Amino acid sequence: MKYNIAIIPPDNICKKSISVSEMLHKRGGKFLLGNKTNFAHITFAHFECFDVKTLSNIVDDFEQWINKRSPFNIEQYKYRLNDGWIDISFEIGEELLLIYKTVFDILQKNNCQKTSDNWDDNLPHITLSKLEDDTNFNIETLPKYDFSFNVDRIGIFELGGYGTNKKLLKYFILEK
Repeated sequence: MKYNIAIIPPDNICKKSISVSEMLHKRGGKFLLGNKTNFAHITFAHFECFDVKTLSNIVDDFEQWINKRSPFNIEQYKYRLNDGWIDISFEIGEELLLIYKTVFDILQKNNCQKTSDNWDDNLPHITLSKLEDDTNFNIETLPKYDFSFNVDRIGIFELGGYGTNKKLLKYFILEK
């Protein structure tokens, strides 16, 4: 089964993301963010586990580590359009990078295969939709929302199509 470890944005950021996703869906977007499925998120890593025990070990390892972390702020960078994919990207700060690296260490320790892109090639982001044909799309027409926020929740999700999160399996609250 495929999973995702990801930041869960606060409700106001999710609402903005869903709003933009709905706009894009009306223009032919391939998927639509929502509140119950296709959760708005910022991926640390997509990964595969072949047994429940391995997933349980990853959850336990991550929970032990994340319980020592405090909430932190992330700043939006800009909307991006890349081969039909439209997202709002974020700057990589020290705390975000530390969690990113820790997730990969935990996956490696548990012999799990990471299946997502590296942030070296693809900044942290909330994917809003994918357009089949983006030749006539002007990214400047998207709303000028402020997507910066304080990160205080991270979840482990069951992964769906187009990198969407279909089901929240467990979440962690940063509150040190």
